[in-house]
Amino acid sequence: MSIYKTLSTPDTHNIVVAGDYLVNSSTNRRGSNKVKINSLSLTNYDTSNATVQVKLDGLTVGSTTHPDYVLYGYITIPAGVTLVLDKPFSINLLTHKLQVTNTTSGTAKITVIIE
Repeated sequence: MSIYKTLSTPDTHNIVVAGDYLVNSSTNRRGSNKVKINSLSLTNYDTSNATVQVKLDGLTVGSTTHPDYVLYGYITIPAGVTLVLDKPFSINLLTHKLQVTNTTSGTAKITVIIE
């Protein structure tokens, strides 16, 4: 099932977090802590170029702080263009969250589709 998110401000946006999924816990043994992302599409439907960064943001669990991983550096997406990142990867939702940082000034309009 696809997940759709709209990014309309120049900021760091949480795209995939534990709260969006059933996570394994003492009350939910059927949940999974890992999510597989098959592809990530970023569509710039603004009239100007957009610059984005995709990263796994490390969470602090107890006394352990997990490192950040930049998956895709600052990429410029021209107006009206869709960038498809089709290299599958997995996220452990207990240690990381997927973030997209939009550094475009003004009103940035980006749609993110997660498969």
